[in-house]
Amino acid sequence: MRNVAIQILMMVMIGIASVTTIFADEQTDYDEAVRLSHLDDTESHLAAQAKFERFLADYPNSDKVPGALFMLGKLESNPNRAMSIYQKIVDRYPNSEYADDALFEVAQYHYSVGQYLTAIDQHRRVLETSKDINLLCRSQYWLASAEYATQQYTAALTDYQHVIDQYPNCEKTSWAMLGVARTQMRFGKFDQAELTYRQILQQYTDRGVLAAAFYGIGENAELGGRYDFALQSYERVLTDFPTSHEAALAREKVTQLKKTITVPPQSTPPPVTPHPAPVAPPPPATPDSTVPEKTIFTIQVGAFTDRLNAEKQMNHIREIGYSAEVIDRTAENSQTPFLVWVGQFETREEAKHVARRLLEDIPDISTFIRARSN
Repeated sequence: MRNVAIQILMMVMIGIASVTTIFADEQTDYDEAVRLSHLDDTESHLAAQAKFERFLADYPNSDKVPGALFMLGKLESNPNRAMSIYQKIVDRYPNSEYADDALFEVAQYHYSVGQYLTAIDQHRRVLETSKDINLLCRSQYWLASAEYATQQYTAALTDYQHVIDQYPNCEKTSWAMLGVARTQMRFGKFDQAELTYRQILQQYTDRGVLAAAFYGIGENAELGGRYDFALQSYERVLTDFPTSHEAALAREKVTQLKKTITVPPQSTPPPVTPHPAPVAPPPPATPDSTVPEKTIFTIQVGAFTDRLNAEKQMNHIREIGYSAEVIDRTAENSQTPFLVWVGQFETREEAKHVARRLLEDIPDISTFIRARSN
């Protein structure tokens, strides 16, 4: 009997040791995948992606599966596949700590492809279930932005204001104030909008926010018929924020306004700006001309087989404040002849800067900087 008892005890101890080893391996594999995902190079991200996929195959019943799926979604470069991963978390693990964040990402996917009504419903679900202050703030902001995109201006104004009142220290609060000002412009309340923009200039120091506010003041003045003041505001953007997204838009505005109004001569020369407003293109060169074409840069964000989808993406990008166009290259017999280009920039670095801003506004979009002749 004693020998039998000893054998049973040994088997139990071996079983405990095996389980302990499995849990140790599981934790080690997960931690290594997380470590790689936090590095900044593409090679590490690909390695992390492979490790998370292996983790899900090796430990399908682990309590870390929702976390592994969420990290995998973050690493996935294809927005459709990433959305499917996040949706799996929402559907299969609704009580996990990652469910609300995953639902937020699903909502942002629908926002990025112009499905604003779906995004509105999903952001409202996040607001009902989440207790994370930062997530609540961001979701409230994007809810308001989706309402603005669908011309629900009264609801948008209310929800932008809710961000300001309830989350004064949130990363999106300053952008919510910009949203309030834009919505006030939509209602034709130009005096209120200007006051809101000036309040932003007094309260915040983020250069991206300040550039947007100065541009907004110019746009507000232009809509109100104060063209001289609008021109000054746009030129302020070019002087103080030459590499901002708004600078690219302001250049176009300056060119348009200078054709509309007569600017009185200045008694003192204006400050030198790194990126002056572009002049009208010269006439076509004669055959013996040796002057090269000027190279400018643009951001390619899409390539489509049909014009309808290309124009859908273009309109979505324009709705959130960017200059976008569809380029038709059917004559080149391309498999994806309809390209969507954003902006025209004098330097590659300026284009890269705006591309980063574009990715913040539309997280699932793909950007590619390319040169074009002007």
